[in-house]
Amino acid sequence: MPNKEIQEYLLRAFPEHTRQNTVKAVKEGLFLFKDTVDANPVFKNPARINLLGQLQRICIIERIEHSCKVGNLPFTTKSVKMKKGPFSWSEIYSSNICAHLVRTSSANAFPSNSPNRQDKRVTNQLELPFEDNNNISNAHLPTIMPLYAYLTFGTTEDELSHLCWGIPSANTAEWLGYLDITKYDIDLDSKKSSSNLAKVSMQFKESIKAALKAEGRVE
Repeated sequence: MPNKEIQEYLLRAFPEHTRQNTVKAVKEGLFLFKDTVDANPVFKNPARINLLGQLQRICIIERIEHSCKVGNLPFTTKSVKMKKGPFSWSEIYSSNICAHLVRTSSANAFPSNSPNRQDKRVTNQLELPFEDNNNISNAHLPTIMPLYAYLTFGTTEDELSHLCWGIPSANTAEWLGYLDITKYDIDLDSKKSSSNLAKVSMQFKESIKAALKAEGRVE
């Protein structure tokens, strides 16, 4: 069950006016992903199946970052090297909350854990100053954080099935704050959206092809 104060903090960090554009950015990323995979036979090779999840997240993050840059979303994003391993991940910041994009099997599900995610979740421990009824005082939240959050998503037959912001407990499978924004779904079928996405997709596919060629995976 969400903690009252943390739930309110989550709602302020990701207010209602941001939710439709967040859904839009994610759906654009899914379109970009499908178009890229369809255009590159290398991704249809079963040996490359592990690349698909990573590519899907890259496509979604690219559109979220673009939406932030052009002012459609009031968040900030940056690429940060993971503490463990040679990889980097993209972080989304709003009101002293740091969020990572993760795929989950359902709206309420948690992502598979990893050492890097577990390290980030430690910041959500509730060993903090309390007031009555074991609720964290709002006065302490901005100075004690940052809180760590997930932006969880899932798909069914290439269509977005769920999209949620969630602040996980530090060490249990429960939400300290949770917000399902799937209902803010939008239609991307307008001529303007399709035209803009086609241009973005063409540029993205060319960059993917160039990267694959540089690695010797395509001629």
